[in-house]
Amino acid sequence: MQIIPPGGSILHADQHIAGRHSLEPVVADSLGSIQVPHKDQTNVSDMHFLTGWAKELGATFKPTEKKLLFVEKGTTKSASGLQLPAMMPLATQIESYDWEGGQRDEYKSVKAAWHDQDGATRQYEMAGEGEPAHTLPKTYPDKEGAKRAADSALKEGVAGAEKAKVTIIGDASARAEGAITLPPVQPELAGSWSIRKAVHSVRKGAGYTSKLDLERVRS
Repeated sequence: MQIIPPGGSILHADQHIAGRHSLEPVVADSLGSIQVPHKDQTNVSDMHFLTGWAKELGATFKPTEKKLLFVEKGTTKSASGLQLPAMMPLATQIESYDWEGGQRDEYKSVKAAWHDQDGATRQYEMAGEGEPAHTLPKTYPDKEGAKRAADSALKEGVAGAEKAKVTIIGDASARAEGAITLPPVQPELAGSWSIRKAVHSVRKGAGYTSKLDLERVRS
């Protein structure tokens, strides 16, 4: 199934898939303008299709509040590109926490191949410089797609995936793709984070709590 017509964009795919699930498509401005020669969805689920594509673009997608979001990963910006206001809990409002160091791939440059139809040759786009270098296994259909994939992979490798889990006194404003700034209850925790998942619960003895899965905001 051709999910994007020639000359289309990510917005076409989000609109198409969101419509199948009665969701409103929401695509970050920085991603919605990316032109795509074509994109096929062949014998894979909507979840599998969007997960793979989001990874290539350094993005993330998720259905939430009757919307299908496709936004930049590891940022705290709205789909329109505006910086979201950050939650700022006090140390006394944090009930528990767990920090995970970034799992880094120790490479300094990434190379991505693309097929030059005019010259019938394989070309490469590079992100970063120096050794060790990493070459992506996939061959992309055009120069732009290869460059985006290389940039995304380098960003993942250099920034790592520093994560944390915190439980705070319940706050209904905590939601996925939101922003939170933590106090230095532990040196590694201090600073800006993106909320990847928020689970709110009320339990006897514990009261109202919000459990948050966090990822360090990328510079």
